[in-house]
Formats: sequence, structure tokens, C-alpha cells
Amino acid sequence: MQDTTTSSPGRMAILLLIGVVIGFAIALITPPEGLNQQSMRVLGILGGTIFYLITGVLPEMVTVILMGLLFVMLAAIPMGVAFGGFGTTVAWLFLVAMALAFALGNSGLLRRISLWLASVMPANYFGQMLATFLSGLFVIGPTVPSLAGKMALFTPPIQGVTRSMGFADNSKASIGLVFAAFIAPYILASVAFMTGGTPTLAIFGALPEPVRQGIPWVMWTVYALPMTVVIGVGMFLVLLKMYSPGRIVVNKDGIRADLAKLGPLSSKERTVAILVILLFILFITSPLTKIDVAHSAVAIMLAMLILGVMSSKDLVAAVNWPIWIFVAFVIQIGPVMARVNIDKWLGTALTPVFQPLAGNLYLFFLAFMVVALLLRMLSPSISAAGIILLVAISPVAVKIGINPFLLLLAYATVGNHWIMPHLNATGYLVQYTLLEGKYYTHAEGRKLCYIFLAISVLAVMISIPYWQMVGLIK
Repeated sequence: MQDTTTSSPGRMAILLLIGVVIGFAIALITPPEGLNQQSMRVLGILGGTIFYLITGVLPEMVTVILMGLLFVMLAAIPMGVAFGGFGTTVAWLFLVAMALAFALGNSGLLRRISLWLASVMPANYFGQMLATFLSGLFVIGPTVPSLAGKMALFTPPIQGVTRSMGFADNSKASIGLVFAAFIAPYILASVAFMTGGTPTLAIFGALPEPVRQGIPWVMWTVYALPMTVVIGVGMFLVLLKMYSPGRIVVNKDGIRADLAKLGPLSSKERTVAILVILLFILFITSPLTKIDVAHSAVAIMLAMLILGVMSSKDLVAAVNWPIWIFVAFVIQIGPVMARVNIDKWLGTALTPVFQPLAGNLYLFFLAFMVVALLLRMLSPSISAAGIILLVAISPVAVKIGINPFLLLLAYATVGNHWIMPHLNATGYLVQYTLLEGKYYTHAEGRKLCYIFLAISVLAVMISIPYWQMVGLIK
């Protein structure tokens, strides 16, 4: 989440006023059939909120708090609904994941795992690319939902690895590895894991309760498996083709030296490792044990505090509170819209548009991804754009037998594009900043994004028969 507040007081005042005008203009429209005046007020508040998010006139956290307050004061939405996100499974799962990411980084375990993987993989570029993909996807991916946090934790170690191997910062070999350090934990993990990214987790929290209940943590990964494999293998091969320096033998002496400096596992590292393994066992077995993943996550966080892995001050520092508050509010957009029947009205209004595509699932998903990409071209907020889009189209999807969760998986690809400077995926911008622009240019980044989008469409198309087989498409 980026703070894009406008610096000029005059421009800020004008934009704030425009947002108010937009809100009132929508709220005062005569309600169409299926809506009432309360519905129009909610739509007006959402219209103003979207305008503020697009223009960045206020910090995103401030914008959504204002949205929640206006829902209560002007649209008569109960506070338990408008502010209810703070008591949801998604909000607490996200909070604990941030605490866990802090523990992994602070204990040194994350750096140790990254260096160990680099040391045991084959002494060639293929092996080091594979080590980056595996550590990014399976270590950083599910444990660090914060998109900026992923890059802040993973970029410096990978940068150190490229230098330890003797690659110049702006060399093809280094560029390929840092792109892999972006793709695997950020883009690929957002598809593969429930806790793989803040936006997807927030959008998932806004889906109807029956849909969420049918997608436990482990089943998310199972249902996303074909997409994960196609995108992962596709991007891995693309990066090898574009950036491999050819047949080389990687000198691992620097990597082994860095690993040796860490010494044996510390007691803190052992404790964190045990707790992380236990947490994922609880996540994977949740369909059998019926233990909510958020309950397991909170229990592990308490264990970290009790065992001294992290202190209360560490917890305060670990959690990105503006992002957490933002997520807690945006996941309630869906319930608020449902309370005043906006979701049903949108479903009825959009059915004639998408119904003709019902006979061809491939065209339906392609049309959805195009609409999603166009919407993201307008909105800098991945979460808000995704929630509004899925709330609008989910009723249509349900009517034609498509589980709305699949729309989320498709959105997780195109929604995370990095084509336009002001709309680039947060992790891309964070990594580019951390690398001080010394590795790749934005033109190179855009070229890779176009390839990624093409592979993503292919991944969704290939996944459709699988989703039919597992019953997500009837």
C-alpha cells in the first residue's frame, strides 16, 4: 500500500471537493429498481472513496476509515458491519503473518535458508535460479503477506548472493535473479497461497461466507495448483532464456563463507523453525481438525511472545498498522453492499453482459481478465478494485456455475501487473527502489510483464478443465 497523498494544499482541496460532489451526485440519483435511497448513499460513498483512492488525495488508510465512518453516519450501516473487518479471520491471519515474517527475518532463519539453498543447488545459473524460486515461493511466499515486506526481506539476501557469485549489478545474470526474487514470492505466491499476498487475502475476505468456508488454507493451494505450475514453470523458463549468461560454473565460495559466518542454529532460530513448521501442519490439517486457521495463527503468535522469540515492542514494530487497518475496512465493502442489495442489483444488471459468454468458459474468463486489467489501469488500489469487481461479477458467475473464488485466482494475476509507473505492483516499486535502479530499467520490467500476462491467461485457460473436475465449475 502506497501513501500517495497530494502535496499541494490547493490541489488537495479541489480533489477533496470533487470527491464530495461525486458522492452526492450518485447518492441523489433516483434509485433504480432493486435499490433504495440507502443503497444509493452507499454507492455514493463508494464513488467518492474510489475517486480518493485513484487520486491519492488522502492516505489509503485515512480514506477507508472515512468510508467506514460515512457508511455508519450517512448510510445507516450498523457499526458492527462497517467496522466488522477487525474481528474477521482474514484480518487476524494477516496480522499474525506479519508478526511471523518479523520473527523469520529477525532471528536470521530466513537468510540462513536462502544461503543454504543457494549452496546446495547445482553450481550453475539454472541451480541458482531454482534456489531463488524455491526459497521465494515456499519460504517467503506463504509466510509474508505484505507485498512490500516480501521485497524488503528477500531482495537484500538475493542481491548479496549475486555479488557473492561475482555477477555485476547490471549484468544479465543478476537481473534474472532479482526478477526471480520478485516473481516467485510476490506474483506466484499471491496465486498459490491464501497468505501469499495482502490484496488477495483482503479480496478473499470480502467474498460471501459460504464461498470462504469452502476454501480452507490447504485447498486454496490445491485449487490453484495448475495455475501455479504453469506460471511458475513458464516464468522460470522465460527468465532462463532471457538472462542466462550461458554455460558457467558458479563460484560458491562466497555463499559458503556467508553461511559459515552465521554459525550453528541459534536457540531463537530453532524455536522459530519449530513454530513455523507447527503452524503449517495446523494449516494443512485444518479441514480434518476443523480448527480455524486464524485460531492456529493467533496461538502460534502467543507462543512466540511467551517463549521470547519476539517482545511486545517487536510485535508493534512488526505489524504494518496502516495496511492492517486498510485491509480490515476494505474486506467489509462486500458485506456492506450485500446488506443494501447492491450485489444482487449488480448481478442482475451485469447478467445480460456476461450471460452470452456462459456457453464458453474460456471466453468468460478471458473477458473477466480483460475487464480486471482495464479496471486496474484506473485504480492504484489492487484490493479495492478487486473487491468491487468481484462483488459485481460474482452473482453472475454463481448463476452460470462458477465459484467466485476462481475469479479471485484470475484477478491475482492481472491485478498485480507492473505496466504503468503509477499503478505498478507495490513489490516491484519497492524492489526497484532497494536496488537503486542499478539492475534493470522500467522498460525491461514492462517487457517481462507483457510476457507474464500472456502466460497468466494461458494458465487460467489450462486450469478450467481441472476446476471442472474438482467441482468448482458445475
